[in-house]
Amino acid sequence: MPPKTKRGRKEIIEAALDEVRENGFLKLNVRAVARRLECSTMPIFSVFSGMEELKKAVVDEMVALYESYIEKGLLEEKPFKGAGRAYIRFAKEEPKFFEALFMSEKGAIKELPTIDPTLGRVIAVAEGSSGLQGKRAEKMHQEMWIFVHGVATMYATNSFVWEESAVDEMLTDVFLGLKERLSGGKV
Repeated sequence: MPPKTKRGRKEIIEAALDEVRENGFLKLNVRAVARRLECSTMPIFSVFSGMEELKKAVVDEMVALYESYIEKGLLEEKPFKGAGRAYIRFAKEEPKFFEALFMSEKGAIKELPTIDPTLGRVIAVAEGSSGLQGKRAEKMHQEMWIFVHGVATMYATNSFVWEESAVDEMLTDVFLGLKERLSGGKV
């Protein structure tokens, strides 16, 4: 009798992530992961209690990767702009992950924009970058995020792609316009 194929948790998650990268989160299933691992479904189910547990692990990895992009952006010379650029870069480089986390009603996680693990840090740098405080800084972030999300969605879907320098200029324009409006107006 041939020996049982052992597959570790990390190896299974990596195969599942590759499957999502290629076919999207909604098509993720245990048979596809097993095919990638060249094994039966049994080794997967010996590590994960079911598909929901595997999907949760995949979502956790996608969120961690997303967070690493934002953290790198926050280290740029202009950290608020860097966070926006990182969000767009994530969409461009990991379009299926971006779609799962931010674009699909039935995707990986519907609430990420409101429970984003980077949100507090991004709002803090919005305060520092704009000079706005409290609700005004939150509004700055919210309105800027809507713009950045639109650009990122265009990159993720390959529907329209600008040169990086053009995106940088647009980010500056929107930031300065919002900063001017929010500096004197009511929130």
